[in-house]
Amino acid sequence: VNITPDQAIEALTTMGATRHVAETMVELYRALDSGHFKDDHPRTEQTTTPTTFEDFCERVLVPTLRSQQ
Repeated sequence: VNITPDQAIEALTTMGATRHVAETMVELYRALDSGHFKDDHPRTEQTTTPTTFEDFCERVLVPTLRSQQ
């Protein structure tokens, strides 16, 4: 689902992000989408781990955020 930058900012702030963080995230997505931000190091067998994004969020990110509440 595509949403506008304003909708993304609203959603992020509703979930608890500060306005500054939400605006920075939207800026990052715009840079990625436009091609202005590119990874200088493509993924290779040496730089890729078997950990999925979902695994990382569940095992690392969420517990970290919860511990800071």
